[in-house]
Amino acid sequence: TPPIANSLMKISHAQDATAEVLRINGHCDKAISLLSRSNTNTTLSWTTQALCLTESNPELALQYWKKAYNQSPSEEILRAIAYAQGNVGHSRDAIKNLDKLGEQTWTTDDFLYAAQLHYQQQNYQKAETYWLSAKSAKETWLDFGIELAIRQENFSEAQSLSTQLLNLKGQFNAQQWARQSGALVLLCRQRDLSVRG
Repeated sequence: TPPIANSLMKISHAQDATAEVLRINGHCDKAISLLSRSNTNTTLSWTTQALCLTESNPELALQYWKKAYNQSPSEEILRAIAYAQGNVGHSRDAIKNLDKLGEQTWTTDDFLYAAQLHYQQQNYQKAETYWLSAKSAKETWLDFGIELAIRQENFSEAQSLSTQLLNLKGQFNAQQWARQSGALVLLCRQRDLSVRG
């Protein structure tokens, strides 16, 4: 490699690293500005920009994840693509990419995410299977389980999970209280109908 090319490559990597440090320290605007001025096209530059834009511009973040994957395919980047696809409403594509990873490589969060994606596709049986595989005492797991149980009209399960969530958190937010009261009303109706029937 000619000396000038080596120098340019070192400058590019230094800008990538600087931008990533800026991102880590909460200065995404400066990181993106640095990378756009330098026109850096490395895996690190794409991932830094994708991470910065996940909330503010998820469509562009997805494009950057794909560019990073094209340059340097890895399970970590494919997982990020799947999550980004779900964030922009492409749940079928997200499921396909999670499937490419193979369940043996999935984390507990991946199983829960797969459950949420299948729920969005109205495949409640598969959503429940993945939800059970993600079993934990985390708020997100319990919260999703309540939604799934209500959707499947398993109101006693929804009540049981709600009790676990309340014991874990000590309180509900407004949305959880509304869901809790709705599920309780439906459970009472269901029990009333079974007594009458």
